[in-house]
Amino acid sequence: MTRRERILAKSQELFNKNGIRKVSVRSICDELNISLGNFTYYFPDKQQIIIELYDKMISETEVIDKELTLDKDRITFFLEYHRHVFKIQNKFKFFFLNTFELINQSTEIRKAYLAHIEKEKRKMKKLLLEFRSNGVLKADTDTPFLERLIDVSLLVNSFWIIDAELHFKGRENKKLMRYLKLCCSLIEPHLTSKAKKEYDAYFNSYKKLLS
Repeated sequence: MTRRERILAKSQELFNKNGIRKVSVRSICDELNISLGNFTYYFPDKQQIIIELYDKMISETEVIDKELTLDKDRITFFLEYHRHVFKIQNKFKFFFLNTFELINQSTEIRKAYLAHIEKEKRKMKKLLLEFRSNGVLKADTDTPFLERLIDVSLLVNSFWIIDAELHFKGRENKKLMRYLKLCCSLIEPHLTSKAKKEYDAYFNSYKKLLS
């Protein structure tokens, strides 16, 4: 790992542990045992680190569907996609705990955030329309409802980490699975019987984490 990568990794760790406001450039330097000059050689300030970490999170999220080898015509693809998204969000939880502040402090992050949300909406709408066509979703699930479902899902997906920080006490893997099931339950009533069986089987395979 290069020094630049070490600075990013340590900053991410400290932001997640202590919160963005409590982490200074000096505290990052002290943790890494480097001088301020070494830090500023790679990053002009803390804000640039936040921007680069946000870009890294978005990059990791946007390749999930390309890396999954599951059949996109099955509900298990939807569930696994969201499981991977939640894992990435948890890696960068400092952003979700400070979303409003960060997008208003940085026009660069705000622009990237809004663009990413719109991209996710288009991706999810395309997937859900295909689900309706191939029998994953019930045929009478109308398009306006799907659009509302996407909006609500994005809201829940963006703020589950805040709820988890306030209310959940337990291992990380149990936390992720609990909130994954909670968030994905929005689609459950609209699944066909075949898809519902796959949905139930998926979560039954994680039964120990959900107990």
